[in-house]
Amino acid sequence: MFVRFYSFFTLFVCSLFVSCEKKDEPIGHMDLYSLAKKYNPNVKLVLAEEIGGGPICAGRDGEIPYGEGCKKVFEVQVDMLVLRCVEFDTVKNAQKEALKLKEYSFKNWLFDEVSGERPLEKFVLEAFGAIDYKKIKELLPKTTN
Repeated sequence: MFVRFYSFFTLFVCSLFVSCEKKDEPIGHMDLYSLAKKYNPNVKLVLAEEIGGGPICAGRDGEIPYGEGCKKVFEVQVDMLVLRCVEFDTVKNAQKEALKLKEYSFKNWLFDEVSGERPLEKFVLEAFGAIDYKKIKELLPKTTN
């Protein structure tokens, strides 16, 4: 009887932890930066060269603009490479843009200009547990229009 109760109780407590985990809850830039610093203490925020400079959601100098729900674009230096972190209002919008660009996402963040840069790919996968949408897009059936 005790073993059965203990098993049920353990299962109940574990299910509470799993159900309380908020996978789809957006996180702010400070939380993302803290995760990055925890993984690699040498990570640095890249500041724009001039006021109003740097990347923006609407695109600049011929860049393609980011999609719906883009809030802000940050650049972070990881060792010698620069990682572009794009904050979205929702997890779904970040995932949609990552799929479109064949890039990586984590929660409400898109990591752009990562594909093909092995050190950055390793960084976003290990520091954040990011999803590689390049691989997902390859698995999707091709649609004909």
